[in-house]
This record gives sequence, C-alpha cells and structure tokens, in this order.
Amino acid sequence: LEQKGDFPFLAALAGPVALVQGVANKPYVFYLTELHDHEDELLDAKEQVLEPLRRFMNGSQKQIYLDARRRSRTATGAARRSQLL
Repeated sequence: LEQKGDFPFLAALAGPVALVQGVANKPYVFYLTELHDHEDELLDAKEQVLEPLRRFMNGSQKQIYLDARRRSRTATGAARRSQLL
C-alpha cells in the first residue's frame, strides 16, 4: 500500500488487508473453531487480488507500467508547455 501513489490500483488491497486484519490476533481457539468460516473469503482474496498483484509487481509488467506512466507524464508536460508558448 506504500506504493499507492505510483500504482493507484493497489487500493484494491484494502479489502484483503481488512480480511486478514479481521482474523489476525485472535485467541488460538478462533483458529481451530472459526477460521474455516472465513476460508472462502480469504482464498478468493488471494486468488482474485493478491496473486495477480504480486505477479504484476514482481514481474516485468511493473517496469513496463512505470515506463509508460513516465512517458505519458513527459508527453503531457511537453504538450502543456507548447500550449503556453
């Protein structure tokens, strides 16, 4: 979530983070008797949000995104400067 400024789509992590926080730091009995009630939600969050973002952030797509974003900002800045002249 620290990189949300560079990667606004990381805001999608808020839901899975809340899920994990909801089951964290519980008495050990919770993990034996109630964690299974949250299993589907946690696995869905992992498969649908966490894993795709992890692959993106650890793969070449991250650098491609950063390069495209930098070029877009450069082009936008140049277009604005030319409008001022």
